[in-house]
Amino acid sequence: MADIFISYSKQDRVPALKLAAWLETQGWTTWHDRTVVADDIRDENLKELHKARVVIALWSAASVGSAHILHEAIAARDANKLVHVKVSGLALQRIPVSLGGRVVLDMDDLPSIGRAISSVPKDRPIPEPYRLPRRLFRLTQAAIGVGSSRSR
Repeated sequence: MADIFISYSKQDRVPALKLAAWLETQGWTTWHDRTVVADDIRDENLKELHKARVVIALWSAASVGSAHILHEAIAARDANKLVHVKVSGLALQRIPVSLGGRVVLDMDDLPSIGRAISSVPKDRPIPEPYRLPRRLFRLTQAAIGVGSSRSR
């Protein structure tokens, strides 16, 4: 089980790996999907997300349009373990409204990311993971305009 699950779009692999490397130098363990396949939320992802103490949603121009990233962020928000991190240049208004009301940290501000992770309680009960029903998942895709998109 990793301390931190990183949710990211395949286009953001380089910044996600950079973030994971820094977190690991700080003593945390990380998990991120190393295969990131389009239109595929694998059961392994959901299990790892469920087990992690903290979930970082890495927001970028690519990830704000991904139903998969949105699904993972919602699951993490509902479990009170979501930390928003955005890549440089992304306007805050681009992050999905349903996830608003949270502090969004800049990818370049690593000390603030570390403090946010440290502030998440370690010994909280872990809620059961949930899988968005397929029909609702497809409606979510349609709502954010990615129903026919093949990118994650």
